[in-house]
Amino acid sequence: QEPQDTRTRAVTRPDDLRQWPEFHSHTWTAAPTQHLEEVGRSALEAIERLWPQVGLQGPANAWIVKPGNNSKGSGIMCMKSLPEILHHCATGADRIVQKYIERPLLLFSGRKFDIRQWVVVRSFEPLD
Repeated sequence: QEPQDTRTRAVTRPDDLRQWPEFHSHTWTAAPTQHLEEVGRSALEAIERLWPQVGLQGPANAWIVKPGNNSKGSGIMCMKSLPEILHHCATGADRIVQKYIERPLLLFSGRKFDIRQWVVVRSFEPLD
């Protein structure tokens, strides 16, 4: 008896997702209707009015957590969820948490820059 191959094999799919088996029963239209485009555009404009920096956000919801004791790059971690951040911060004191800007504004030769702003939180209960 030959040993069974337990390695994971890559699944290849057509580029056109309309050919995927999961979507065989889906009804496809040639293009969105004008009404749908107008509703979508209106919704995006409303989001941009309420959240001016929406263009800086990406899909990862990435946060940077680092020691606040001038560690010069050591101990920096990236996290995605509030419970993960709170657990990490509870295990050690003096942490800095920053939102990672996934699509930053770049200067002339593609260089990133930062503007540093410090905030002091005086109390958490009640939040002042």
